Amino acid sequence: MLKSLTCLCTDIHTLPISIILSNKEEISHLQNFLAQVTSCGDDYQQYDTRAVANLSAPPLLELVNFYDILPDSIRAMTSDDTTDLLHSFEPNGKYKYQTMKKMAAAAFYDYDYGIWLDSEGFALRPFNMTTIVSTYMEHPMIFRSVMNNERLNGDMIDIMECDANILGRTMDSFGSRYWNLER
Repeated sequence: MLKSLTCLCTDIHTLPISIILSNKEEISHLQNFLAQVTSCGDDYQQYDTRAVANLSAPPLLELVNFYDILPDSIRAMTSDDTTDLLHSFEPNGKYKYQTMKKMAAAAFYDYDYGIWLDSEGFALRPFNMTTIVSTYMEHPMIFRSVMNNERLNGDMIDIMECDANILGRTMDSFGSRYWNLER
C-alpha cells in the first residue's frame, strides 16, 4: 500500500501520513524495512512516475506508537506495547483494536480532512488525493461495505455506535441504511 501510494499519488509531497503501530519494535521493523525499499523509478506499474522517481516512501511520513496517542483512560490499561489490548476486548479483539487505533488518531490529530486507509489497500493508477477529497466534499458519497448483514451482530453495532460517538455523531446521522461502513 505505502509504495503504491508513494509512487502513484500525484500530490504525495503535500500529504502528512501517519502510520499507527502497536509498539516501538514495530516502528523499528518498519523503519528497517523502509530503508530497504527501492525507489519508485521512472515507470512504476507502467505509469510515468518521473516526478517521484527517487522516492521510496512518502516524504511527510510519521511512524507513531499507538500508546503515544491513546487517551489517558485507555493508556492506563496498557504499556507502551499495546498488543495486550488485543486480548482485553474479546470477542472481536482484533477488530476493536484496529478501530481503537483509527479513533485514537481521529481524536489526537488536528486536521481539516482525514482518510484512514488499511494496509491491504493498493493504488492502481495515478491519482490526486486533494482532488478526491475536494470532489467528495462537493458531492458526498457513501462507500458501501461488502459485509453482509449477518456480520452486523450486537458487538459490531456497539463498536460502530462508539465510533460515531467519538466523532460527535449518532448512527442515525449517517442515514438509516448506513453505518460508518454500512448498516
